[in-house]
Amino acid sequence: MNSIEGSPSPLTCRLSVAALAVSISTPAFAHHGMGGETPTTILQGLLSGLAHPVIGADHLLFLIVSGVLVWMLDSASRYRAAATLVTGQLLGTSIHLSAISLPIVEAVIALSVVVGGGLLLARRRPSARQLAMLLVGAGTFHGYAFAEAIVGAETTPLAAYLAGLALIQALVLMGVFAALEAVELRSGAPLVARGQRLAGGIAVVGGILFLALALS
Repeated sequence: MNSIEGSPSPLTCRLSVAALAVSISTPAFAHHGMGGETPTTILQGLLSGLAHPVIGADHLLFLIVSGVLVWMLDSASRYRAAATLVTGQLLGTSIHLSAISLPIVEAVIALSVVVGGGLLLARRRPSARQLAMLLVGAGTFHGYAFAEAIVGAETTPLAAYLAGLALIQALVLMGVFAALEAVELRSGAPLVARGQRLAGGIAVVGGILFLALALS
């Protein structure tokens, strides 16, 4: 695990402010990537899939926290764990499209953000197996929520939507990996560890807010 004991850089501060702004925005936008309309073309399906995980604050924050947790694994396990997250979210989407109901979806999504942030705050690094189980479980509920935007779509826009969904999540995770690698190379492990704890605190606060909204 990368430990950190330094002062945050201006870049870290700016990223933290941006993450906090994301965390307090409403998660409701995550279900309206096409303005509430079901995609009817390949392009609409693709754009909706690309947008869905990043316009919902709860989904995006979970994805970023997951990226940090996955990056803490050894390099051999990192991409396998990332694949389990994407697989879990596609599984959840498939469950919704199969008309199978999952309970308290929004509450579980919020809890996944809190748990992920708590692991970062506590500087706990789960094993690759434990993290994979956590990611596929939480990812299933996130994916179930994603499917709300595509219910009733025809096969072609649906396939494009799923492709966009998988692609954007992979790109965000890769972006998190690249950013952390760059910070570590430039500023060393202490700054990375401080950033991990800061991200964890933001996720816990944001997740609690999301949970309060889900239960209200």
